[in-house]
Amino acid sequence: MVESIVQLQCEVQNGLKRTGHLAMCLSIDELDFLSQLVDFLKPFKNFTDLFSFTMPRLSIIPMMKLKIQRFCSTNTRYHPMITSIKRAVLANFDRRLPTTATVQLHQLLDSATKDLLSRNEGTKILEEAVKAATEHVS
Repeated sequence: MVESIVQLQCEVQNGLKRTGHLAMCLSIDELDFLSQLVDFLKPFKNFTDLFSFTMPRLSIIPMMKLKIQRFCSTNTRYHPMITSIKRAVLANFDRRLPTTATVQLHQLLDSATKDLLSRNEGTKILEEAVKAATEHVS
C-alpha cells in the first residue's frame, strides 16, 4: 500500500486536492520518509518471497543475518524515523534470529554456507554435535 502511494504520489495528491481534502496531502518530508521506508522494506519482501517459493533451510539464517545487518546500517542520508526503525530491528536481531547450535550445524553441513565458518568453528560445532548425539544414545 505504501509503495502504491509512493508510485502514484502525484495522482493521489491531485485527487485529494480536487476533492477538497488538501489537508490530507502528504508533505515532501512525509513522501521522502515513505519512499525510504519502501526502499528499506523491499529486501524483507524479497526474503519473504524467496522463502515462499523455495524450501526454507536453517543454513540460510547466517546469510540472512549478514544481509539484514547491511540493510540496517545507517548513515546521515536516511530520514530520522528510518534510522530509528533500523536501530529497533537490530536491537531485537539476535532474539528473533538466534544462531543456535542446530542452525550452526545446518550451516556447516550445507555446501552453500559452510565457508562462512572458520575451520576451527566447524570442528568445534561437529565435536559438540557428536558429543550431544552420543549422550542421547547412552
